[in-house]
Amino acid sequence: MYSSIRITSRKSALDKIQGYLVFNAIRKFKLDKTMEIEFNDPPELENYQYFKKDLLVDKVDVIVHSHKNVHQDPNSDTEIFSVLKRGDSRDVLLFKRSSYPNNSNEIKIFISTDQNEHSFKKHLNIDKFLKTYFPLSLRSKSIHYMPSKGDTINRLEEWYNSDLDGLVLPKYEIDRLLLRDYPQCDEEDLKRVRETTQKIVLDSLFIVIPLSENPSLPGEGGIAVEFKKGREDLIVILEKIVLHCVREEITQEKEDFQKLSLPFNSLGISYLKRGYGTILLQKKINPDGSISSIKELHTSHQPKAKSISALFPQPNYISYSNKTSIENLSTPPTGNLYVTLSEAWQSHWEEKNIGGIIWCAGLKAMKDLADRDIWVSGCSDGFGEGEDPDLSKFLVNSQFLKLTHAESTSVISRYKRVFTYHLELNEFPDLTTFTHFFWSSGYQFQNALEKYPSIKNSFHASTPGITRIFIQKTIGKPIDTFLSYEDWLLYHSR
Repeated sequence: MYSSIRITSRKSALDKIQGYLVFNAIRKFKLDKTMEIEFNDPPELENYQYFKKDLLVDKVDVIVHSHKNVHQDPNSDTEIFSVLKRGDSRDVLLFKRSSYPNNSNEIKIFISTDQNEHSFKKHLNIDKFLKTYFPLSLRSKSIHYMPSKGDTINRLEEWYNSDLDGLVLPKYEIDRLLLRDYPQCDEEDLKRVRETTQKIVLDSLFIVIPLSENPSLPGEGGIAVEFKKGREDLIVILEKIVLHCVREEITQEKEDFQKLSLPFNSLGISYLKRGYGTILLQKKINPDGSISSIKELHTSHQPKAKSISALFPQPNYISYSNKTSIENLSTPPTGNLYVTLSEAWQSHWEEKNIGGIIWCAGLKAMKDLADRDIWVSGCSDGFGEGEDPDLSKFLVNSQFLKLTHAESTSVISRYKRVFTYHLELNEFPDLTTFTHFFWSSGYQFQNALEKYPSIKNSFHASTPGITRIFIQKTIGKPIDTFLSYEDWLLYHSR
């Protein structure tokens, strides 16, 4: 329809980078069109309506937004697409090293806010999380939260130069400010922002807050493009840079968020599409003021067992008789450590000897280590090693050593292993009397299969992660997936 494509966005560093990412993605298709991009600063109260006026009179063709700031109105004369890979939708707490430990009785934290009325309410999620997963010595302190507005780099600099201890920001904003793999990255203003951001991040401790504890605002991390309805030529082009899994996640978040806003106050909702299903994470304030949580997996399941007695393990069965420490290391291994279970951490290790960051497989291990007054930078939320910590922008070296048991070698892992304990299995009952199995480790499954080969043809289940992949490869067919043993037991009990 038009011989050129004119793209516009706000002038802040984050918006410029997002605008360039869209511009470069479209340009890769070597279209027979010229490409233009410009950046403007709209009056604060008008915000994106400032750009929409130009869109409707064909002065521009495409507006680039952060997707959390826009909602598709079916009665609008514009359309909105989710494009490109979604950024990390988790929030991250940056914390000054000088504030841990300190002698103050209070902790002051900036909470990043924007025009979204729900954003500051999320401090309720963050406060509950910190009071549980902060290092023990910090939990007794009074935490005060203050709103912080403005562009991301301004928030970072304001916090860094203040007497405040912490700052909470969407992680994707920092990740994008630190990007270097686009042609315009060395423009003077973007280079300055990147260098400043990098200095602040490397000078800080951090905790990436798990989505199960603090679900995102709908569309967080997504890039949206808005264009005038009827532009079939743009639809053909923009569809080429749409990732359908991202579009489905964000569409579902925004639709459900609207439903939850009345009569409830939503504190966040995240959909995570994975190969084994879609995870829903949600928190909301109920009419009585209480906060409720949902953490569930939407997927198809195998047939239910005919009775609870057909399930292994039974609720009262203990899989392991003992976890025996291998005390051959006087100090923690040098580097970033991925801790599978709290038992993988040697009791005599001191935090002063930790040479990298600590990341845990799940929330239980994260809390157990924090209870020992250890700073834990985050966890995989129990979703398995397939969930990349995604810390390449936060660490000079983002490789991890995995602390685990010596019997785990047959299960392929993405991490180099350091063995810190042995597992001893309890005796199995006669497994041929069961039809449905849930496995918490590949080692346990392997031993069971060796003793009772006929169970290979039974129904098997596990949580997401390398145990699930190992079992599927061993038996040559898909197995059932649940987020926990309790979820599996509930499914077969109903």
